[in-house]
Amino acid sequence: MKKKIAALLLCAVLSATSFPVTGMAGEFSATSEDVSQETPDPEITPTVKPARTPKVTASVVKGLEKPLKFYPGQFYEFKVIGAGTDNKSPVKGAVRWIPLYWSMSSVGDRYNSVWKIGSPVGISTGASYTMYIFFKQQVYNGKLWIDTETVKSMRTTFKSADLSSSKLPIPSLTSVSNKSKGIVFKWNKVTGCSGYMIYRKTGSGKWTKLATVKGSSTLSYTDRTAKSGNTYTYTVKAYKDSQQGSYNTIGLKITRLTAPTLSSLTNTKSGRTNVKWKKVTAASGYQVEYSTSKNFTNSKRISTGNSSSTALSGLKKGKTYYIRVRACKKSNGITSYSPWSNTMSIKIKK
Repeated sequence: MKKKIAALLLCAVLSATSFPVTGMAGEFSATSEDVSQETPDPEITPTVKPARTPKVTASVVKGLEKPLKFYPGQFYEFKVIGAGTDNKSPVKGAVRWIPLYWSMSSVGDRYNSVWKIGSPVGISTGASYTMYIFFKQQVYNGKLWIDTETVKSMRTTFKSADLSSSKLPIPSLTSVSNKSKGIVFKWNKVTGCSGYMIYRKTGSGKWTKLATVKGSSTLSYTDRTAKSGNTYTYTVKAYKDSQQGSYNTIGLKITRLTAPTLSSLTNTKSGRTNVKWKKVTAASGYQVEYSTSKNFTNSKRISTGNSSSTALSGLKKGKTYYIRVRACKKSNGITSYSPWSNTMSIKIKK
């Protein structure tokens, strides 16, 4: 009986125990399940680039960092880079500021749209100045930059250099005259300078720089661009390296006249010779010079009206006379003369 009960208990234990079973599919556990589960990919949220919206005060001014030497008529260029204008990949809502103009006033009156600064009369003392630069706002709509009605200013400063301690003297003007190649302008020497800057104005216009000549001993300039009939005023200032002096604001005035052409001499009567020439544009009269010397020593001059001929009288028979003519123009109390014409000679036979 005891053996029978033990056998039953052993069978019960064996039936409740896992054991390997071999089949066509291979070995597996009779009590386990073959379950495969896939892990899902994490959800990716796209990154949105924020729009750049700089303030107008983030704009940059270049060219006014150092004190500027404001000699008369000297102007300096400067550059304004508006905040946000360097944004090459804008997104919707981005802001940029476009430079419009600048002014010395915070309200923008008497504004300048040219990015240059200077003084016609110069600034000789060192000082600090405030400038206001005005910008218009643009906003990016996703495709284009669109103007808004917003205009704002940015305050900046610049300085003038002190020029009083090293001021160059104003050259004194000596003469201006018509020559065959142009108008010749002369002045006196300024010791120690590097050279001179010549200025010219036409009629009642503004002074414009005509030329720069090097060397303190270069004391004349020939203006070959002057046009016949036009009235010009000339002046000059000295310079030394980057330093510039001032110029005489009155200058010397002259009307450009070319030389007339002497065409004929005729001994018509006793001691008398008719003189003829070709007229000159803009001339108001002529001056005839005659002498028994080729060099016109001890010469005589007579003035005529705006004609193309005159008669010389009182000439001595048997003498040879040398004759030439020049044009003249009187304007505002100043008389301008042309160069002398060609010279002709005649022997008085009557």
